[in-house]
Amino acid sequence: DQVKKVSGAAMSLCMWVRAMDVYARVARSIEPKKEKLKGAEALFAEAEAKLSAKKAELKIVQGKVAALQLQLTRAKSKAEKLEQDAETCKVKLDRAEKLLGGLGNEAKSWDKKSIELDRNLQFVVGNVTLAAGFIAYAGAFTADFRLGLVKSWLAKCKEVDLSADPHWKCAEVLCDPSEIREWTIKSLPSDELS
Repeated sequence: DQVKKVSGAAMSLCMWVRAMDVYARVARSIEPKKEKLKGAEALFAEAEAKLSAKKAELKIVQGKVAALQLQLTRAKSKAEKLEQDAETCKVKLDRAEKLLGGLGNEAKSWDKKSIELDRNLQFVVGNVTLAAGFIAYAGAFTADFRLGLVKSWLAKCKEVDLSADPHWKCAEVLCDPSEIREWTIKSLPSDELS
């Protein structure tokens, strides 16, 4: 205000010098802050670059995790299916073992039947010939006469090389054993004559 009283131009010059002084002091105090800001911006840019890189890495890892989870889900479903298949196979194996056990018991019966059928096959022609003769000629005779007749026919079969069962019985050739049992159950006579 005192310079204004002396000269208006000096006052303007004085104001300019004071403003330059204030500017210089502010500039001196701001300059380190600008340097710090540039450093901070550089650090920020570097951190942003690192963050972007890490985000990209994270995205890759998340993709791998998702692929592994899908693979795990598929592996679990495959394991469940394999367990179900194993259980089914176990049940089938148990059934097969039971069947084989049952068939093993039947094997003895089949062997016995096979031996009997082989023996019967050996005598089939002679046995059927004797049965035909027995039905045709022996029906009206007594049991003793029938027995003698069968013995003479068996001897004649040996003479002509016709193989017949030496213990030939008409009922065994012409009937099934279950049929004979049924006759016995119905109280029919079970002797040779009947």
